[in-house]
Order: sequence, then structure tokens, then C-alpha cells
Amino acid sequence: MDETQVRMAMDVIKNNGLVEVRIFSNKRPYSGYFKSVDNLIKEVRRFKDDIIYFVFNEIDEACYGREQQEKIIQTSLATADKDIVHRRW
Repeated sequence: MDETQVRMAMDVIKNNGLVEVRIFSNKRPYSGYFKSVDNLIKEVRRFKDDIIYFVFNEIDEACYGREQQEKIIQTSLATADKDIVHRRW
């Protein structure tokens, strides 16, 4: 993983300061909400061989209060259509 590229991508997609990362590892869903790019990079490193997605649209700030704040955990609770404040992408 190229940290410089991740940081550049976060500058582009980080809408209201909040980004969700979703990962599918061993057919299990994982999710994390991040405001800190450093924490995001640290957590994503654990999943270097898995499928990683980023939610590009602006996410409701309330999602940041979920259990996966600044960490990636196995969960099926992730951003739903109702949690998108604004579609930009």
C-alpha cells in the first residue's frame, strides 16, 4: 500500500471529514469510520490482501458514533442509503 496515494485519495473523497472503509475478508464484512487518515492507514494495513472499498459520498455524522469509530471491525452495520447526506460521486 502506498501511503502517499491513500492520503491523496482521502483529500479528494473526504467530504465532511468522515470516511467509511469496508472490507471483505474471508467472505466476512468489516467496516470502519475514520476522520484520521493516519488511523485509517494503520487499520487498512491489516487487510492488505483483501477487497477494500471506500464510501465516496457524504456520510451522516451520526455514523461516526458507531462501534467502528477509528477502527475496522467485523460487522454488518455499515452506511446505508439513509445515512448518505449528499451524493457527490
